[in-house]
Amino acid sequence: MFADNLQKQLENISIWFQGGVRRSIIIFTVVMLCLLAPIYFLGIFTSTTWFRLFANPSRLDTASFFIPKFIVEKPLIISPTQVVPLKDGSKELYFSINNKDNPEIGFYPFVYDIQVLDKNGAAINQETRTSYILPGDTRYITYKSPDGRADRLIINRNNQTTPIYYNPMSKKFKKPDIVVSNEKYTLRTFTNYMNIGFTLKNRDKVNIKNVDIIFTVRDKQDSIIGVGDFAVSDLAPGEQRDIDIPYIQHLERTASNVEIIPLVNFLELDNFYLSKDAN
Repeated sequence: MFADNLQKQLENISIWFQGGVRRSIIIFTVVMLCLLAPIYFLGIFTSTTWFRLFANPSRLDTASFFIPKFIVEKPLIISPTQVVPLKDGSKELYFSINNKDNPEIGFYPFVYDIQVLDKNGAAINQETRTSYILPGDTRYITYKSPDGRADRLIINRNNQTTPIYYNPMSKKFKKPDIVVSNEKYTLRTFTNYMNIGFTLKNRDKVNIKNVDIIFTVRDKQDSIIGVGDFAVSDLAPGEQRDIDIPYIQHLERTASNVEIIPLVNFLELDNFYLSKDAN
């Protein structure tokens, strides 16, 4: 009896499927289920995996650094040595280190060896220095030759240099908001000196222990005829300072404008801290 009822039900279902439209709907539904099922399970897997990844921005919005395996460090671009003869008989030698190809990698400490050569290529000095290079940034390195003998610099990256993988999406640690205004220069008559002036303001809510100032002096052709650095310490939130730096004029060319570049080493977490009365 049960077998007869089951057979009749199967026959009824078979007759129902014989309709062309109904059969097309069923086939379409089965095909869509077969296609959507793998996508559904794949979506669950990838979303769970992405959340667990160490480099997921949603998990790193309060972190400052990360070390993902798939970020490749690209070579630093080091310019040839540039020589600036000054009126007092000294020379300012400099070169730039361009880290633009590494927006997520900085170097702190950046340890490098400098060999100083004269016009004949003989070594007259050698020293090891420690600095920092920010992610995606360009840094000027200067060397003062008081007697004017130095003619070329050779730089070699020291093994003590440490790359730091920085997270640009971090909400907790960012480059502090420092602005420069009122850049100016004054040539001091009947002397070898000029004065470089500017206003430095901390628009951030953090206290900054050290702000490094790189300045360049340029002529009418926009060529660099002077370069140097200056340090500002303990800049409080909202604080504004007027800075005046004496500098020796170029031997032959005349200054036309100055450029001021403020740098804050945010790779060193102790370099700035939140003010006690900040929200």
